[in-house]
Amino acid sequence: MKVFILYFCLCISLGSYAQKKYEREYRINASEVPQQALDFIAAFNIDKRIKWYQEQGLNVTSVEAKFKLKGEKYSIEFSDDGALEDIEQNVSFNSLEETIQEKIKSYLKEHYDAFNIEKVQRQYTGDPDVLIAWRQTADFPTLDTEHKNITQIYELIVRTRTESKVLLFEFQFDKNGQKIEKKEIITRDTDILRF
Repeated sequence: MKVFILYFCLCISLGSYAQKKYEREYRINASEVPQQALDFIAAFNIDKRIKWYQEQGLNVTSVEAKFKLKGEKYSIEFSDDGALEDIEQNVSFNSLEETIQEKIKSYLKEHYDAFNIEKVQRQYTGDPDVLIAWRQTADFPTLDTEHKNITQIYELIVRTRTESKVLLFEFQFDKNGQKIEKKEIITRDTDILRF
């Protein structure tokens, strides 16, 4: 019985732990980047200056390539062994389709007294070869072209307020504006209200 109670408590604590997000990011040299990630960047044909970062989370590390094209900010994230995780493009909330904006705002209004959307990214995932081929045919850097083998979602960083507290969250919404996931971002300044 004691083992069961211990196991139950551990499951509960791991469940709540999985809903939190913490990231610490720092610059690294290209020489520290896994070869698989370097090969993808070369095939993806980015001819701009790339800044490499190591990202440490609560229980994972990753490598990220950041660059700008035609004034737009992008990042391509890889696992710590160099496997592609996703491609992200910074966009403004107002650039999203109006129906998607309304669905996201409706969700946030329903759950919070006030909110401020601090960052929005379009996130693309799929087979690396498919993404490379798509990159060469899509109107990059807008990447608005849909592809049946590429998943697009929206990732938002949102500062929220309820009666009792101010919290920062990372939300993921599908391409239709439906919430997929929510993680609380652990920061040192979550009690500062910025509305």
